Amino acid sequence: MRYVTVNNMRKGMLLARDVYDANAEVFLREGAKLGNKQIDQLSKQGFSGAYILDVASDDIVSDPIITQKEYLTAQRAVTRYMDMAYKSGDSGGVAVSLDEQKKVVLPILETLRAKEHHLLVESLDIKPFAAYEPCHAVMVMVLSIAIGMKLKMTDEQLFELGIGALLHDIGTAFLPENILNRPGKLTDEEFDIVKGHVKKGYEYLMNNYSLSSAASMGAMQHHESYDGTGYPDGLRKKNISVFGRIIAITDVYDALVSKRAFRAAMYPMQAIETVQNLSDRKFDPEIVNALSEIIAPFPLGSVVHLRSGETCIVKHNYVEDLLHPQVRVYDERSAKSAEIDMHTNPDYKNVRITKIVEV
Repeated sequence: MRYVTVNNMRKGMLLARDVYDANAEVFLREGAKLGNKQIDQLSKQGFSGAYILDVASDDIVSDPIITQKEYLTAQRAVTRYMDMAYKSGDSGGVAVSLDEQKKVVLPILETLRAKEHHLLVESLDIKPFAAYEPCHAVMVMVLSIAIGMKLKMTDEQLFELGIGALLHDIGTAFLPENILNRPGKLTDEEFDIVKGHVKKGYEYLMNNYSLSSAASMGAMQHHESYDGTGYPDGLRKKNISVFGRIIAITDVYDALVSKRAFRAAMYPMQAIETVQNLSDRKFDPEIVNALSEIIAPFPLGSVVHLRSGETCIVKHNYVEDLLHPQVRVYDERSAKSAEIDMHTNPDYKNVRITKIVEV
């Protein structure tokens, strides 16, 4: 399979994976042949791209880091939790039991544990623009748990981190819609209102969820910065809880690789470089390093340009050497093109991948 942006999709291409709409329902089935109508629908729904099948990449399989069932179950849960919060107001609500929380988080934790020795996000998250909030919450949870595993947390700690990450933005349910959904720049007064979502969310979680204080605190602190310039309390370095430091970085990373009203989605290479450039300022360097170990900058099925001149499709990523994957010289008409193992080939030891190419 190969990742193709919506702008580069052509009539007759075949989808390699089911595409889901904002309601977590199948929008287009795996194997569907794209026509102008389907491509236009993908564009209108705000998809950045999708995986397609072609001769050059049919033997390349890019599996999501968790199962589609786990992803959709968590997405629907977040949508319901946000709706409950919105309808109840920040002073009340219906309690969400610990058992219900575990049904969402624990299967994902088990899936990630099974991949612990090859824990790598190497496929792009395909989501419609309208489902940003719940899909974002799911990926923040997944990435946070994966980082927690790198930091050798216990399963109990990972569950608490996961549920705090999943619910980190629940306080946005209490923001005025005319501010929350405004595409332009906010006034200082409006931004002060937005900043209030973290404490409102913390209070709501403490009143309505069977969460540990660590999980709720992690959610509240996801806008704190390592250098003390964040909010709500301007905490610095290790005064920010480890959950807060983790959720802060996963929140930003997933936002960068997602399509937003004011910009296109970044590719993982661009997003991870952005995060790394903020190490020891906005983010804890140890957690930046942990995130860098679980993100493939060049996902399987992406077409890349090598400094040596070749245009290639990524076939295999090495956990121990993410900047030097195994690639196949790209020819959309053939799967028999020359292959280059940048990890083992001494001629490519110092060759860099310069960018992901949209073809």
